[in-house]
Amino acid sequence: MTTSSTPHSLDGISPQHSSTAGGVQPPLNGNDKLFGGDLPSAKAKDVSRRADIYERRHYDTRDIEAQHLRATEPHNWRPFPVIIDVDGYRLVDGGSLTEAICLIDSETVVPIEVISVAEGLRIRSQNNAGSSRPEPMARARRALILRGEGYTNAQIARELRFFEDDAILTDARVNQLRGAAEAEKKFQRLSEIIASPAHTPVRFYEVLKATCDAREKLDVESPVSNGPSRVARFANDVATLVKAGNPMEYHEIEERLKLVGRREFKRRARHIGEETLVPGSREVMWLEPERTGGPVANLPQSFTPAETEIVFGAVLNAVAEVLAARTKPGAN
Repeated sequence: MTTSSTPHSLDGISPQHSSTAGGVQPPLNGNDKLFGGDLPSAKAKDVSRRADIYERRHYDTRDIEAQHLRATEPHNWRPFPVIIDVDGYRLVDGGSLTEAICLIDSETVVPIEVISVAEGLRIRSQNNAGSSRPEPMARARRALILRGEGYTNAQIARELRFFEDDAILTDARVNQLRGAAEAEKKFQRLSEIIASPAHTPVRFYEVLKATCDAREKLDVESPVSNGPSRVARFANDVATLVKAGNPMEYHEIEERLKLVGRREFKRRARHIGEETLVPGSREVMWLEPERTGGPVANLPQSFTPAETEIVFGAVLNAVAEVLAARTKPGAN
């Protein structure tokens, strides 16, 4: 699907005048056209690469599917904000819609607006506050991005609030988030074999960093006299996993690498009932079928898609058993 030369309305919104980033002019390579006669444009595949300040790297498949209809309606597209670097356009917002458009036809021409890095940071701030299904690691990456742009920890803490009345993160927590993002960056190739990257929690990279830090400390305090250092052995273990190239969930990687300091899901006061291992995962849930006010089940904070499917199936089976029991003579 490509846009025609017929003028399109952009959802009734008057486009702002484009501004170039750092005085660099948009690359004119024959692909740029005027979208609706007023806006610069480019092929979707040429603006699909995200800018370094774009903290969201992975999308849930539901996000892409939700954009499918809109991807077929060019008249509903607002200009995609982009910045320019030596390699061309870099997308600042609209990643899920761009992916949906590319799945239909990557040659589709889309309207763009060239902006500055400062404006891009402002847009990402708005997006971070309004995202309904944020990627877990996006917040940590944003902390690292803002640090690279010269923000102090106090400024980063304010930027990471989802709502104005949210508690401001402590200095220590901001450092932890930055450390997690640094670990993800350092072990980028390991990240690439995670089967569900859009669901990988921050704590996975926190534990990965803690493991590296612990080995580095031991190597200094008690060096290995015969053979490679602890850090070198760990790097080799990571390289072996990456080389195998087998997709696996993050908790499988934790087990394979024997990551230290793994924090288990804490039981809260409202979690009542018997602790039960969730089939197909290492997480636990709490069940109380005989509760006076009715049966209750407390689930962990998050599941991977595979675990969700298993749990959903188990819940449906349990409901079917309850319904079957109620159809028996004498049942309540």
